[in-house]
Parts: sequence; C-alpha cells; structure tokens
Amino acid sequence: MAATATRTDQGTAAAPKRVVTIGPQSGFQYKTLACPADILLNGGGAGPGKTFALLLESLRHHRNPQFTATIFRRTVPEITKQGGLWDESYKLFPHLKADANQQSMKWEFPSGASVQFGAMQFEKDKYNYDGSQICLIGFDQLEHFTEGQFWYLWARNRSTCGVRPYIRATCNPVPADDPTGGWLHKLIQWWINPETGKIIPERDGQLRWFIRENEQLEWADSKAELIARFPHAKAEEILSFTFIEGQLSENAILMELDPSYVAKLRALPKVDRERLLHHNWNARPTSGNVFNRAWFEIVQALPRELESEVVCTTL
Repeated sequence: MAATATRTDQGTAAAPKRVVTIGPQSGFQYKTLACPADILLNGGGAGPGKTFALLLESLRHHRNPQFTATIFRRTVPEITKQGGLWDESYKLFPHLKADANQQSMKWEFPSGASVQFGAMQFEKDKYNYDGSQICLIGFDQLEHFTEGQFWYLWARNRSTCGVRPYIRATCNPVPADDPTGGWLHKLIQWWINPETGKIIPERDGQLRWFIRENEQLEWADSKAELIARFPHAKAEEILSFTFIEGQLSENAILMELDPSYVAKLRALPKVDRERLLHHNWNARPTSGNVFNRAWFEIVQALPRELESEVVCTTL
C-alpha cells in the first residue's frame, strides 16, 4: 500500500480550511511505494521523482512512536545543497507537524517517530553507526557509495517497533567497470540486458530472493527454490530484492513545471545523455566518445591568418 497522509488546516472566516494530501504520483512513484521487497533499488535515469518517493517512504510510519529512518547521501553538502534532501523535506514534513533540527539534520514527529539524514563520505564513516537501530535505511544515489558501506549498514537495519526493517535506494546507471559504483551494476545484472544496457521490461519490478553463501550472493525466483538448494537455510533468513525503473515522462509535476527539462538532458554529452536520459547501464567513455577524430577537419598546414598568433617556445 502506498504511503499517503492528509493534513487539514482549521482556517478562519477569511481563509477557509485547506486540505493537503501527500502521496505518490501514479506510475513509478506509486509502484515504488507499493513494493514489498526487503531491498528496493529504483531509478535508472534523471527526473522520475526518485528522491521525492524516498522521502514519501520515510513518512509511511510517522505515527509509530518507535519508528526510525535514516536517509544517506555520500557527503553532507549533498544533503544541504539547494534542492537537496533537506530542502525537499521541508515541502513534506511540516505538513505532518514534524519539528526540524538543522544541526542534527533530524525531523521528529508528534508521535515520537524520527527521520534523520546522514552521510558517509569516507569508508570508515560506516562505523559511526555501530549500535544504531534503524528501521528504514535509505540511500539517495547509491552508485556513489561503496559496496562495503551498503552491506555494513544492513547490519544496522533492525528495529523493535513492529515494522519489518527494510532498505530503499535510488540510483543512476553506472557501468560494471565503474571504480565506485560498478558493484551496483553487478548486483542488479539480472535486470539488465547485457547487450543494450537497458532494463529488461519483463523483469522490471520482479521480486527475487537471495542469501549469502561462501561470500557469494545466491539468487532464486522463490524462497522455496533457495531452501531446496541450501537445506540449512531458514525462510526468515532469505531476503527479497527488486529493481524498479522510473521514466521522466511519469513525473507529470516536473514536466508541467519545467517542460524544457528533457531538452536539457538531450543537450548533455553522449555518455551522460545515454545514462541519464536513455537509462543505459553500459554507457562509458571510450575512444571515439570522448574525442572523435571524425568531428574535426584535418588540414595540411596551419591557416595563414593564424600563423602570427602562434608562439613556439623551447625549453
């Protein structure tokens, strides 16, 4: 069930009461918030409303006094920059009467539930969360985090609030050989067409199940299949995972407010355009993409009008 919330302002005779309904847009955001997976990774490009959906998810249990959520970006400036997580949260959280603490980047709701924003700039920063109990862990732009940071935080994904702990993460495409985010490409390779680099439509949003055996993730289409292969495995130890791709066209609000945004994505250099507009997980700088000889005219000598501008220096 998708997270929604409603606030009614009492109003006055001069200003009648106003009802504010908070919820996902149809399509990508709704599918994201309706997903039952233990780990959901979503995105695939720029503009579908990934971050907003992540913030909405953190509001789902705001009436539970013991509920806690932490949403991570790699660095603090990424959280506090104009239009970042902290700015965007102000569009939502005050409607539910949450109080903001700028110093700790934390929101507290009347029930006692809390949502905090955190950073892990360096690999060792993951240890700052030792002892934490976080029911919902969110990663915004997961491709910027290391594999070690992601899986270590999984150990902090625990709670006694009555809600099954879970992880939600957003991302943009990265190739398998990317020095930071290549692990992410490999994690979701079942969903990626290896030839085109695009998400396979029939697999978009399909749940898979996994356990870790001998330092390897073992995958299957059901818990029963994994238990048959690994009889020692317990059902509660087997976790679900999926990937949901979002399209810019599904973000009707953005398209209405900034209809030229797609033109801006089309104007990007080829590799960035392939990743952010065309959702290509194989796009990478290669010979001919960064510098293509065909883009330039080859001449036998320097044009005469430029000769006087050339200064040769020998060391």
